[in-house]
Amino acid sequence: MWYNYLPSGADKDIVIIQPMQVISPKYGRRTMYPPPKPEQPKNGNKRKILFALVFMSILYGGHRLLSGSERKMNLEPQGEVLSAQSPENGQSLSLRQEEAIMSKENAELCMIEEGDTPAKIFSEHGRLDANDTEAILAASEGVYDFTGVRIGKDMRFYFDGEERASRIEYDRDTERTVIVERSGDEFEVREEKINYEVSVETAKGKIDNFFYADALEAGLSEPTVLEVGDLFSFSIDFMTDIRRGDEF
Repeated sequence: MWYNYLPSGADKDIVIIQPMQVISPKYGRRTMYPPPKPEQPKNGNKRKILFALVFMSILYGGHRLLSGSERKMNLEPQGEVLSAQSPENGQSLSLRQEEAIMSKENAELCMIEEGDTPAKIFSEHGRLDANDTEAILAASEGVYDFTGVRIGKDMRFYFDGEERASRIEYDRDTERTVIVERSGDEFEVREEKINYEVSVETAKGKIDNFFYADALEAGLSEPTVLEVGDLFSFSIDFMTDIRRGDEF
């Protein structure tokens, strides 16, 4: 349908010669315009909330930087180092924890990059020669094809005081880890299920500024705060529904 913006009372002897124009003996050539486009629907509430949370995170991060906050993430081990035997209950730690404790200082993390090959990765990060690479690929047949490692994923090399890597770990997905272990010049390759340690933690706080900042101050991690915003984005408007003094 087209809107015809001819004056009211125009004569009816109008000839349409083009879809966009008409000729009237009384008013001459007139242009017909298409109806105005309907307004685009506004972004959903979920998208607005996520944008607001990200925007607040940028503001809050700048505030924390300018205020010289001493709160930071410390990646170095603090306090006592765990031993392979728990002093409290005498129970041995899992084999994986034990190996991580013994090898942490001699471990090297490698991120797979474009153009990397098994030979290049094993040589540069594992100090393994061509014979070692050939032996690993032979031992991994039927377990995992290392030519299929994915860009951006990590591979861990453990040296345990030796020049050549004695252990290699690669998480092929979120459920399985491929492990390479060296014994002399021989290699064993196997796949193990990843055992996650699940724990439940709680945090509570009061709204003094806005939810994002106060949730971080309460001890929640940034990914957790953003996930909460995602989960409740359809029921809570974090820009208008949250008030100072509210508790969570």
